[in-house]
Amino acid sequence: MTPLAIILVEADPSVREAFQALAQALGFALTVFETVETAIAGARPPATDILVADLATEADIRRLLAWSGTLSARPAIILLTQQSPALLQRRLAEARDIKVLRKPVAAAELLDALNAVTDPRRGA
Repeated sequence: MTPLAIILVEADPSVREAFQALAQALGFALTVFETVETAIAGARPPATDILVADLATEADIRRLLAWSGTLSARPAIILLTQQSPALLQRRLAEARDIKVLRKPVAAAELLDALNAVTDPRRGA
């Protein structure tokens, strides 16, 4: 089985390191970027199943959502943010089909979100 491909956008080195360990333990292929700008400028993997991003501003979220639409297939998106998920979903029409987790995010909550977006893909 081909491993699921994840793009992670995360500025904090310790969080990136922890997520890399989690992805490796779960058998995911991971591409990491520190910022939305580096993700947009970076080489695009041939297929991305999941996009996980820790973003502070609505402008960064909008840029990321616009960029995700340019990928070969729109990936499932998990946003980690300090903003209220309900408020964010009211402000961004595109966010309706996105899993939004409010920081701080517990490991179990992140695993639940990953399972929620990967189960349909694993069954395909």
